[in-house]
Amino acid sequence: MKEIRNYKNIRRKPQIWGFTPTGFYIFVGIAALSLFSFAVSFSLIHLIIVVAINVLSLIVTKLFISNEHMMKRLLNEKFPTEISDLTRSKK
Repeated sequence: MKEIRNYKNIRRKPQIWGFTPTGFYIFVGIAALSLFSFAVSFSLIHLIIVVAINVLSLIVTKLFISNEHMMKRLLNEKFPTEISDLTRSKK
């Protein structure tokens, strides 16, 4: 007999470790670039700077980029009422 599954949360947005996919890719990219910077030099100050950059990118991607409501508020651009003088309504 065929079993039918009821999929709950079918419209739920995908997340990778609590990030949206875009936020995750940005965070991993920044982390990879900061780790590649150790190929140039390695010192205590360089380590502190890289850790600070990674923590800052974690906070920014987690709070702003992975937050759907915040991104909608930041990128809420309306279409203009008139594109050029040709589309202006003549009164």
